Amino acid sequence: MLVPVDTSQTRVKIDMAVLLVLYEAIHLNRNFITVLTHTKSLSNPVTPTTPNPAIDRSLPLPSSPTTPAGKQPTGLPQPTNLLGTFFTFSSIILQNIKDDSSVTHARLCLVIITCIVEDQFANSFLHDPNMTFPVTLHRASLLHRKPTKDGLSHVRPLACSLLDLMVEFMISHMAKNFKLDLYRKCLGVVHRMLCYQKRCKIRLNYNWKELWVGESHRVLTSLPLCVN
Repeated sequence: MLVPVDTSQTRVKIDMAVLLVLYEAIHLNRNFITVLTHTKSLSNPVTPTTPNPAIDRSLPLPSSPTTPAGKQPTGLPQPTNLLGTFFTFSSIILQNIKDDSSVTHARLCLVIITCIVEDQFANSFLHDPNMTFPVTLHRASLLHRKPTKDGLSHVRPLACSLLDLMVEFMISHMAKNFKLDLYRKCLGVVHRMLCYQKRCKIRLNYNWKELWVGESHRVLTSLPLCVN
């Protein structure tokens, strides 16, 4: 069997109630977007008073499977953002779709992301070239691509990380019997981002080839289903 065996899969305990609360907060309260865009700057770290701090922020971040853009030295502390953390969490959810409950979790994550990209303020924050963050996205182990050897997180606008998340979802779920509504939500996110970029005349520095290749592969995979 030419099937890769991944013995180090990331296991995350998902609380459906928390996802529902997050969806309700974003969907019903437009001001909640400002909470997600809050940035914690670590440019001037404070020396901990305890002898053994719980988190050593001087350590490098995990590897990020994103297209090369900019890098920051591993020894310097980097700012964090709640949206970037949610994209990392969503990448784990979207790569662990095994049963009906996981499909529900993935669908809810895509709905939350859709609510985010429909907000004007959130879109402006995602595409702001001055607001760059390192975002770790988990990628599936596939036979038709080489593993990522770069162990550094790339610092780019969050719009690039979100596009990477959608592209990764498309190219890693090519099964003909997969839930098509998830693909529609994924394409809806990409469509809303492209509409915003066209409307505001934003030229995003992104490797668009991956997006078009992913969409073309998805169309070719779904073509037999449309014919039937």
